[in-house]
Amino acid sequence: MQKSPVFEEIYSHYLSEIGNINYLEKSEILGVDRHEDCLIIPLYSRKYRVSAKGIIDLSGAYVSPAIRVILSKYVLTCEYFTPDISDKYMTFRDFKDSSPLVSYFTNQTSKTLENSF
Repeated sequence: MQKSPVFEEIYSHYLSEIGNINYLEKSEILGVDRHEDCLIIPLYSRKYRVSAKGIIDLSGAYVSPAIRVILSKYVLTCEYFTPDISDKYMTFRDFKDSSPLVSYFTNQTSKTLENSF
């Protein structure tokens, strides 16, 4: 069975987007290290080098398409500044009537990620 080319197309698109921004400036707000032209981002007890050239596992292990998307979107959606916040952050479960959604999120997302990695 042949792999769909869509994963590589999305990955290439994200790398292009990362290359079009000053992603290294985001290191402080993301709380990650910089090394040369890369951000060193820890995720699930592993460290990854993220740059416009690619996403590489520092241990040399294969980087799955899911991890590539997570790390790319983490860098791309991060703002360059910390917004002023007048109120405390609230967890999702603190919102009124959110318990069905919290349960759904836990079952569909958190457990899936935990089991996958």
